[in-house]
Amino acid sequence: MLKVVVLTLLAIVIGFAAIVRLRPLSPDIYHVNLRDMSRVDGIDPGLGGHFSTLSLPARVDDIAMDISNTVEATPRTTLLAGSLVESENSLIERATFVTRSAVWGFPDVTTIEIETTNMGAFVRIYGRLVYGQSDFGVNKARIDGWIDQLYALPIRDHFGNPIKQRPEIS
Repeated sequence: MLKVVVLTLLAIVIGFAAIVRLRPLSPDIYHVNLRDMSRVDGIDPGLGGHFSTLSLPARVDDIAMDISNTVEATPRTTLLAGSLVESENSLIERATFVTRSAVWGFPDVTTIEIETTNMGAFVRIYGRLVYGQSDFGVNKARIDGWIDQLYALPIRDHFGNPIKQRPEIS
């Protein structure tokens, strides 16, 4: 009897792990426009999510490349949809990434938008969990880490001069 209970629990755990790791994530659900968060169904930064914006007086191409390289260097992170450096004539670039937890492979989805402004670049970053209601601050910590790494890189203005002040974060 004990053997049956143990094997049943083991099968449940393996099945749960398979669902979490193998269930496909649809770009149609997660690769969304962040300009108007109130219009996007299912976006609630209070439930396992974190939303940050940055206004950077720097060249958009440089910022896009730096952010893309930083995010793609994160362990267990893959591109789900879009690109930050793909098209030359677009005023807004958007990419959505999936980062999975080390043990169970729980997916967190992060969408990043970079918008060209007359002052440089305006960046929106929104990370959220796929399963559950709390991520224990993991998305906030990851996004804040990316922002810290971005600030550690040399950021240049439109004339190639280094920017020394820390850009505004909200």
